[in-house]
Amino acid sequence: MRIFIDTSALVALYHTEPKTRQVEAYAKGARIFISRVSLLEFRSAIFRLTRSGVLKQREAGALVEAFRKDLARYTIEEVNQKVWGEALALIEKHGAKVNLRSLDALQLASAKKANARNPIGAFLTLDVHGLAQAAQAEGFTVQP
Repeated sequence: MRIFIDTSALVALYHTEPKTRQVEAYAKGARIFISRVSLLEFRSAIFRLTRSGVLKQREAGALVEAFRKDLARYTIEEVNQKVWGEALALIEKHGAKVNLRSLDALQLASAKKANARNPIGAFLTLDVHGLAQAAQAEGFTVQP
């Protein structure tokens, strides 16, 4: 199955969280697509866990390194002008109804780009509000 994983779910693959097992179950054996934005967001999320005392600096560094090594396993959707334009359109379409943040709009636009080539079976996010709602409205099956 082809799945798109946003950064919130991607972090759960590397750092144990309440939904880690569910994300792992969907990811196992799947062809995984991520947005280029996730390379930046992942590091930001991991170091936010360091600042909040959840992770030690060394642990954070190890998680970032593990993610870097795994990048070859993922299909990375580039954020080009078309994706950028789609993200703008998504904000205009959904922004008044749900809390679709700018980087989440880029994630969703990236997923739509991947889906246009060949259908995505599931959109994985742990953001149960804005991004999940917008992704469902765009026709994606949102998990977990």
